[in-house]
Amino acid sequence: MPEPLDTVDRAILDTLTHDARMSVRQLAESLHISRASAYSRLKRLQSSGVIRSFRADIDPVAYGFATSAYITLNVEQTGWREVRQRLRAIPGWSTWRSSAASSM
Repeated sequence: MPEPLDTVDRAILDTLTHDARMSVRQLAESLHISRASAYSRLKRLQSSGVIRSFRADIDPVAYGFATSAYITLNVEQTGWREVRQRLRAIPGWSTWRSSAASSM
């Protein structure tokens, strides 16, 4: 189990959420910590799985994904959490809405 996050760890995560391409030097300077501390904390956050990856936020329209779709699924009441989790894993997936309806 990863060790609990302290305020510096949380500040690192908040900062990287806004600019994941920031250098370790810039990160350290912005948080007023040493580069060694920033580097070791960053590596620990990655190795413990707190930081899972660094990704680009791509504009779907500029990329060519200008289409949206509405999909209706009939899901058993006990299975909606798993369905939601699987849908969220699909690249480009952005919204989940659910509604209760009786089956016929």
